[in-house]
Amino acid sequence: MRADLELHNKTRYDTRTLRSIFTWCIKDRELRKHLRVFVVSGRARYGYRPHVSGLAVIGGSRVTMKLPITKTNLRSLAQVFVHELQHIEGISSHRDMVNCSDLALPGFPQEWEGVEITPAPKSKPDPIQVLERKLAKSLKMVKRWETANKRAQTMLKKWQRRAASCERRLNNEKADSLTQAASDNGRT
Repeated sequence: MRADLELHNKTRYDTRTLRSIFTWCIKDRELRKHLRVFVVSGRARYGYRPHVSGLAVIGGSRVTMKLPITKTNLRSLAQVFVHELQHIEGISSHRDMVNCSDLALPGFPQEWEGVEITPAPKSKPDPIQVLERKLAKSLKMVKRWETANKRAQTMLKKWQRRAASCERRLNNEKADSLTQAASDNGRT
């Protein structure tokens, strides 16, 4: 029984190509796990060349591969993935491993040697569709703000009525207290 592979590709690289490379890397391994491989875009820091990197927990079942947004070599991708598989197999120290770039890959397909894969180009959205989306969003926001304005007007009327009512009651109370005081002065 071989480890089965669950691939989550969050990049613009071709998923079938990535799956074929990863399945080739795990085919001769004695992994009895359900592997979850997440492929994400790596961040190229200033001054560093874009490169493939990876992350795996020792003895775990999850591998995160970070690929450059420009292009990558199939051999270097396979070498880093095999390195991360060694972590999953339980090798914890990098001193016990061969460096990724020196890692021999016996049986590496000749047709993959020197091949670089590039992500699919980002397609430009249709300008008409963009404008239709913007119009729909604008109309939605107009409706939302009209509703908010209507609520605000209703609350304003409510508080104006309440203020007028309080003012009338206050004036009535003052008038009653003045008449009460005048009648009390007239009695004495």
